[in-house]
Amino acid sequence: FVWLFYHDLFPSIKGLVTAFSQEAYDEDVKQAQYGKVFYSDLFGRFAYIASDIPIILILLAGLLAAICPVTTLLRAFLIVLLLIGTVFNVIWLLKTQDRLRFRIPLVLLLSLLHTVFGVGCVKLFAFLEGGDAGGMSLFGGVFFMPVFYFLVTKLTKRQAADVFDVFTVCMIFTVMCARINCMMSGCCRGLIIPGTQLRFPTRELEIIYYIGMLLLLIPWVRKRAHAGEIYPIYMATYGAFRFVTEFVRVSDSSTLVHLAHFWAALALAVGVSICGERQNQKGKNKKKREIEK
Repeated sequence: FVWLFYHDLFPSIKGLVTAFSQEAYDEDVKQAQYGKVFYSDLFGRFAYIASDIPIILILLAGLLAAICPVTTLLRAFLIVLLLIGTVFNVIWLLKTQDRLRFRIPLVLLLSLLHTVFGVGCVKLFAFLEGGDAGGMSLFGGVFFMPVFYFLVTKLTKRQAADVFDVFTVCMIFTVMCARINCMMSGCCRGLIIPGTQLRFPTRELEIIYYIGMLLLLIPWVRKRAHAGEIYPIYMATYGAFRFVTEFVRVSDSSTLVHLAHFWAALALAVGVSICGERQNQKGKNKKKREIEK
C-alpha cells in the first residue's frame, strides 16, 4: 500500500494541486529540474531503475530463502535477515566512500552480489565438506569470500587493502545474521552442560564475538588503521574462537577433536601468517624510506 500510494496516488493528488495553482506549478518545475540533475548525478545510467531496487531486494531474499530447507516461519525470518544484511552493506559502503569511491549503482550491485556469493559460499563449503546440499558452513565464507573481494579489486581497479578492509565489516555482519538464523532454526547447538539441562551457549557467544569485532574493526577501517590486515585479523580471531568453542558444540563426530577444529586451525594459521607478512613488509618499507632520507 505504501508503495502504491507513493508511486500512484500521491503524484495524482500533487498533480491536481499543481494544476490549479501557478505558484505550485512554478515550484514543481523548479524542484523537478533540481531533482533530475541530482538524481542523475547519483545513479547515472541506472537512474530509471533505481527506485525498483527495494523490490529487487525482496525478490532476491525470497529466492535465496526458497532454497533453504526450513519452515515457512523460518523462511520469513531468513528473508528479514538477508534484507537487513544487504541494507547494512549498502549503508556501510556508502559510509566508506572515502576509501572505495564507488558510485551508488555499483554499491547496490555489490551489496546484492555479496549476499548471493556469501550464501553460495557457505552452502558450497557444506556440500564439499560432507555432501550436504542443504546445509551451511560459515567456514565457506571465511575461505571463499576473498575470491569475491579479489574480483572486486581487479574489476574496479581499487587497492586490495581498501577492498578487503571495507568488505570485512560486511562479511562479519552477514555471518552474524546467519548465526542468528541458526538460533531460530535450532542448529549448531552447544553440548549439554554436565549436571544440568542447559547447553553451552556457543551460538550466543559467537554473536557476542561478532558484535565485539564490529565495534573494534569499524573505527579501524574508518581511520585506515592496520590497512590491509583487517581481514586476516578477522580470520585469525575467528579461527581461534571456533577452535575453542568446537570442543563444546554438537558434532557429527564422536571424537573430541573433529573436522571443524582443522578448519579453525587453518583459518588461525592463515590469518596470523598474512598479518605477520604484512608487518614484515611494512618494516622493510619503513627502513627503505629512512635510508632514502
